[in-house]
Amino acid sequence: MASVARLEVCLDNSADGKYVTGQTVRGKLVLVLRRSMKIQGIEIKVKGRCMAEWREIDPNTGEERQLYEQEDYINQKIPILGKELNQSVVNGSDVTPHVEFIDSGTHVHSFEFDLADDIPSSFEGIHGYVRYWIKAKIVGVWGLLDQSGKVEFPVERQLDLNRIPGAMEPAEDEDSCVMCGCCLNQGSISAFMRINRRGFTPGQSIVCDAEVFNGSDVTILSSKIKLYKIITYGDSPMESITREKVTICEIIRGKVKSGRRELYEQEYLVLPTSLHVTSLPGCSLIDVDYVVELKVTSSQERLHIRLPLLVIVGTVPLSGSIDATAPDPAIRAEGQLSINPFIDQDVSMAPPTTNIPPMATELDELYPPISDKNALMSSDNDDDDGSHQSIRDATSPEVEQSVLSIVKREKSFHELYMTKRRPRVVKIKAAIHEGIANEGASFDEEDEL
Repeated sequence: MASVARLEVCLDNSADGKYVTGQTVRGKLVLVLRRSMKIQGIEIKVKGRCMAEWREIDPNTGEERQLYEQEDYINQKIPILGKELNQSVVNGSDVTPHVEFIDSGTHVHSFEFDLADDIPSSFEGIHGYVRYWIKAKIVGVWGLLDQSGKVEFPVERQLDLNRIPGAMEPAEDEDSCVMCGCCLNQGSISAFMRINRRGFTPGQSIVCDAEVFNGSDVTILSSKIKLYKIITYGDSPMESITREKVTICEIIRGKVKSGRRELYEQEYLVLPTSLHVTSLPGCSLIDVDYVVELKVTSSQERLHIRLPLLVIVGTVPLSGSIDATAPDPAIRAEGQLSINPFIDQDVSMAPPTTNIPPMATELDELYPPISDKNALMSSDNDDDDGSHQSIRDATSPEVEQSVLSIVKREKSFHELYMTKRRPRVVKIKAAIHEGIANEGASFDEEDEL
């Protein structure tokens, strides 16, 4: 019969099951022995690790390659009993293991360790993870005698929205496209969207106002506003093609006939109570972004409007912000349609207008300022086949007076964003226009302690 009846690690000081970076973690090691025994010692190991896999395209050869990498954030040993393991007492030319005698019965040992301030939050994805865990082991006179199971503990790194410039400011975007057929101008489709601010914490609501105008001869099949998460894997986001796209919630509307307009007035996208923070600070292999997007789909294939706006998800809410309460029911989440009234009006042929002054669509902390207005002149639509002509083109005075959306900025600032750790514009542009597939099986790889 084995001498060890029980070897268990128990954590103490977490009311909600989470630990915050910078916090001291305390716990107890419970050891129950059926009979007394000799050991070298008892040790607890604490580990924090990111592992990720991704595919990327070699910019020089164009070849696709599969990569794996890991980052270690914690690798700490805590001696509980005896000397530090793997050390011995030298007696002449013989190496004698250090020996401790333990009586039978129950033994409880307390321990504690500090979490660093700069480690990332816990994360689980298809192609990677960030995990923290504890494991205890007993080393007998001649080697490993027993070890406990892993005890994982979630870590949350705080992201204070009050420290992000512009997080309290609203954001908006608009665009139009000319519908052409048989060399004839069939009119235009216009879209506009505005959100109440940039920064949110889990459980809060994003208030959206939008307007879709069909000034063309074709039918708009549908429009929708949705909030989704983009996860990018890899240490070089420019080359990585491994991403996940997860829809969190959305509002869907139906057809818009020629000459009619559809309005989204005070629509609410409610964030779940548990979300990863934007960017996953401290981790260089996994990146997280959140996008609110208005998508307008026409009856002509590939002629659509997409207005993506980045939002920042943090843990510390904005001071002075009054979070609106969503009417019930007001959103579509996990397959439930919004039942807000459909607004289908006869209107003038003018495109949507707004009194809100132009503003940057990227936060200063995440994106560099625009210094060269000529850099705004690049088109972003790689799929342009000539039938979609943006009204907001390079010669438009509105372009010189305002800052373009995420997609518009991507090409011109390619080299500039290459110098930043996380060039979100490139990833989001690729995710929006190239599509995202959850390819591959679930990735789960850990070295034994």
